Amino acid sequence: MQNKKVLGIIAVAIIVVLAGGALLIPSLTSSDIPSAPSGAKMGGTLTMAMASEPNYLDPADWWGSSDIQMIDQIFDSLVQFGFDFKPYPRLAESWTVSDDGKVWTFNLRSGVKFHDGHELTSADVKYSYERILDPDTKAVRRSSLTNNAKIESISTPDDNTVVFTLKTSNVDGLGVLGREYIVHKDAVDKWGREDFKLHPVGTGPFVFSEWIPKEKLVLVANEDYWQGRPYIDSLVVRFIPEVGTQLAELESGRIDLIGQFASYDEAERLKSDPNMQVFQSKGTRIMTFYFNLDREPFDDVRVRQAVAHAIDKEEVVKGAYRGFATPATNVVPKGMGEWFDSNVTDLEYDPEKSKALLKEAGFPDGFEYEYLILDRTPWRDVALIVQQQLSEVGIKAKLEPMASSKKFYGERDFWTHNGGLDLQYPSPDNYFFRLGFSGVWENNGCCNLGKVIDSDLDAAILASQSELDTTKRKEYYSEAAQIINDNAYYVIIAYEDILSVATSNVNGFQPWPARHGMVIHNPIINAFTYVD
Repeated sequence: MQNKKVLGIIAVAIIVVLAGGALLIPSLTSSDIPSAPSGAKMGGTLTMAMASEPNYLDPADWWGSSDIQMIDQIFDSLVQFGFDFKPYPRLAESWTVSDDGKVWTFNLRSGVKFHDGHELTSADVKYSYERILDPDTKAVRRSSLTNNAKIESISTPDDNTVVFTLKTSNVDGLGVLGREYIVHKDAVDKWGREDFKLHPVGTGPFVFSEWIPKEKLVLVANEDYWQGRPYIDSLVVRFIPEVGTQLAELESGRIDLIGQFASYDEAERLKSDPNMQVFQSKGTRIMTFYFNLDREPFDDVRVRQAVAHAIDKEEVVKGAYRGFATPATNVVPKGMGEWFDSNVTDLEYDPEKSKALLKEAGFPDGFEYEYLILDRTPWRDVALIVQQQLSEVGIKAKLEPMASSKKFYGERDFWTHNGGLDLQYPSPDNYFFRLGFSGVWENNGCCNLGKVIDSDLDAAILASQSELDTTKRKEYYSEAAQIINDNAYYVIIAYEDILSVATSNVNGFQPWPARHGMVIHNPIINAFTYVD
């Protein structure tokens, strides 16, 4: 970015909360979005670094942060959740829900165009959801709509209205329904199921231009974007796995932004550099230690409990995060505010108890296994510390770096793995459903990768989804969290802070506490503009 300055435009919305806290009706319209500041002009390229290359750019199949960060620039969803976790209109200008919580009606914006010129209608929304729901498509996103939203039917009374009828009420209906991205049939048919992933066509602020594997992804401004053309001409995303190389490129001026920065020692140094900016906020990502319950010996609860008692979370946070995280106690992070329950008890660090449990399970001398890891900071650092802690109770974990996240998310080929789980919609259900609901595994979804099947846990999750009384709903969440901890279905290690770094000429950027902590151009909340 040369001789330019980037400003952020922040939009405001009025949220009206109706009976039971279940209905959220925003009043934001296009007239509420501030105009560009005086002197703003089009032009320039924003170059950012991303550690992982996307797997695909098809909204039906995303699973990792690298996927969603780019999909969110190319496509639009019906609803956008902001920095305040509140819903804002995106493709849907407004929405209503029936008294029983089963019928959701979305009113679409008029005049929205896809990148190929096709005008958005309710038929495109219906097609996008039915495409995911179709078992033959084998979409990764299918489990969310079948098990969580529980869609019974989708109707289109007219070109600007789409109606979802659910089998049961869901207090998080807006979150689970409004966040899928919209495609149109002609574009999918033109490229075919596989090639559409590499030639995405959406309605988002940026248009796909070029993807050079292992090098970069290039997006250009959508001239016809419904909110107005982005002020930057293009967004170049360079794939740079190593954080040291990312930092060198940033300090040399060859990139402008690192959306997810993982060098905690360097972050402290950069805070005092007038040419750099460090953005830090309490996020909603949880660093999770996953077990594959389908593989011995982790099908034995005593072995899982032994592992949980062997992990010193305080040491992990100090060593891997340099304090840019908080030791976790349960699935719901502190960043969720009132939903966090400090009374949920954890399996505390206790090496002697760990050894006793291993002996009881038939492993008095421990055992050996392969520990699948993502070979970069902080995941690698977490794994190295956990590996050492496990060795102290006799468990020899051989670290196995994975070349692609497909091995974990797609193939589910692992014994244990540590990785981050992000907030996708502002509810604790986001964590419980994705980690512990048995139906997600049975429908080959993106989550519950450890194959947790627990009828009591399922019952608590399902009860929370339809409970309008906030106090009772919190009780269901606490019950679910305690079941996960007691059975050591996962070890929730840390609540991570979000770190981003940028050069001093990038202004108005802020890391998002949800959806993988990264926003380039959020069509409701944040639009970059340039001024001399």
